Amino acid sequence: MTVQEVPNPRQVSGGWVTDKAEILQPETETQLNQMIARLEAKNGAEIAVVTVPETAPAASPKEFTTNLFNYWKIGKKGQDNGVLFLISVKDRRVEIETGYGVEGILPDGKVGNIIETQITPRFRQKDFDGGTLAATRAIIVSLEPSLSKELTQDTPQNNSRGVHFWMWLGVAIGGGLVIFYLIYRISLYLISSSSSFSGGDSGGSSFSGGDSGGSSFSGGDSGGSSFSGGDSGGGSFGGGDSGGGGAGGSW
Repeated sequence: MTVQEVPNPRQVSGGWVTDKAEILQPETETQLNQMIARLEAKNGAEIAVVTVPETAPAASPKEFTTNLFNYWKIGKKGQDNGVLFLISVKDRRVEIETGYGVEGILPDGKVGNIIETQITPRFRQKDFDGGTLAATRAIIVSLEPSLSKELTQDTPQNNSRGVHFWMWLGVAIGGGLVIFYLIYRISLYLISSSSSFSGGDSGGSSFSGGDSGGSSFSGGDSGGSSFSGGDSGGGSFGGGDSGGGGAGGSW
């Protein structure tokens, strides 16, 4: 994969996350976008979280990360306060690249510690959601300590409970819909059976307005139009440059 093939989340959805490797739950992406948006609103810093299947044909995951950082220009122009958190699944590699403006706050050693303590142990257990959330939170709190308490609710543990809740809710709703459908079909059958004994011609006329039912779908295109503005939320990153700092690690 080349850097040009990685969708820019700012242009696609106005968000901060691109999960090309498809290793993150939708709930995790939502939490990441919310956390990073709070940071950007607070002090203007920008974080991009990207997962890719692999970084070939780049010479290394580090080279790919630096190139992607500068291609997107993460961070604000003149402040260079951007961070790129990249996960390459086939390489089993994590790279966190920092802009010039945050190297003092996130020196290489601190970034390496975040990888070793927050990411590697979780990724080895295939907990990509937990590791990505924990590391992103650690980066955000380093860049803006005042957000520490506010982000407590976005811990991986809470995310796990949230995922289970939505799973069970989905099962409950699905079961309810099945029961409702069965009741509906039985009711139609009973009505049909009853009308068949009350007079065949009368029953035939009951369908004379069939075209009216068809018209209920005439506005189908309206639903499609809700996607027509998909790019409207997109902007781009702020024009920052990579300082070449940060750290990487394998799991």
